[in-house]
Amino acid sequence: MAKEKKKIELLPWSFQFELVEGCNRACAFCGIHAIRDMKKGEGSLYKYMELDVHRKLVSEIAEWRPKARVEYNNHGEPTLHPHFFDMIRTHRELAPQNSIQVQTNCHVMFGKDLDIQHAFEFIKKSFTVGVNLFVANGYNRKFYKTLLQMNEAGIFDSIPGLTVVDFYNDNPKNLSPYHNYGPKKKILFIMDDLAYVQDKSPKASRLILNEAGSTPKSYMEKVMGQEPFVGPLAKPCTRVFREMTFAWNGIVPICCYDWKNAFILGNAAEEYIKDIWFGSTWMTIRGLLSRKTKWRGFSPCDLCNYNGGFRVGLLPEVPEVVPDADTMLKLIEHMQEYAEYQYPSKMYHIGGILYRLGKHYDFKG
Repeated sequence: MAKEKKKIELLPWSFQFELVEGCNRACAFCGIHAIRDMKKGEGSLYKYMELDVHRKLVSEIAEWRPKARVEYNNHGEPTLHPHFFDMIRTHRELAPQNSIQVQTNCHVMFGKDLDIQHAFEFIKKSFTVGVNLFVANGYNRKFYKTLLQMNEAGIFDSIPGLTVVDFYNDNPKNLSPYHNYGPKKKILFIMDDLAYVQDKSPKASRLILNEAGSTPKSYMEKVMGQEPFVGPLAKPCTRVFREMTFAWNGIVPICCYDWKNAFILGNAAEEYIKDIWFGSTWMTIRGLLSRKTKWRGFSPCDLCNYNGGFRVGLLPEVPEVVPDADTMLKLIEHMQEYAEYQYPSKMYHIGGILYRLGKHYDFKG
């Protein structure tokens, strides 16, 4: 008798928190440029997640997905939040089984004077309050080299149980910050400047993507040597099946590449995250981006060059969706409910979406 195939559940494997929208850097390949230009003259370029919103989200994750992987990063530098350590401590107390990862550009922990002692104390405190994986992105190569020197000098040896990994250049066990190691493993990932590594050896680093059209086209074409992207790609996407992203104000964009909030699936500050995940709109999106339909003819997916992710064959089955005019109009109606949270531009606003869907793409059916 043939063994019955195990059904794959439709559950989020990973959650991403945007404690801060905005960054103290402006890396040439980063999607931060997509929102910075639109926010000029609007006051502060930084937006911070409120403590009560954070607590609500963590509490619901602890109840629903107690062993999930959580990442603090997204569209800004998380360590800029004035309550950064308190929020990590709260997360660990409320969700003791979560795997918690933090990514930082290292500026806050090193300060203006490349303070090695302060950097060490910052990293040590991060692990003390509950971080499992600390990803130190050395976009400034001086930070990267200094962290290596600190490790060689044995400075990190006093942190109990810590494993230190030079991610791109000395990683024999192929450890990755994008895995779920559980709540007890402690790993410090020291990352060389992504742009430098990409230029030196593209195969040695994760690929720089256009992040749904947010990465400056000049960088993608002149530096990365890519042809102008015309899209949309006829490929599925795993992100909407496996990940849930929370912006600083609690809204849930379609994925972390959606810098301009072109498609918002709900507002987790007001709605239960489980209801958003299983909501009819998200199920429709999954149907369009499934391995059967492979249809990216809507914003922001129409501008994205992401190859769809790994292990596509292991995605759970979802009802097939035909991308006809009625389906798209229902999605547009949903988007209108959250239009106030979008960063409008020539490419992203409700009218533009409707125009492009009606004029530029052929509907099936």
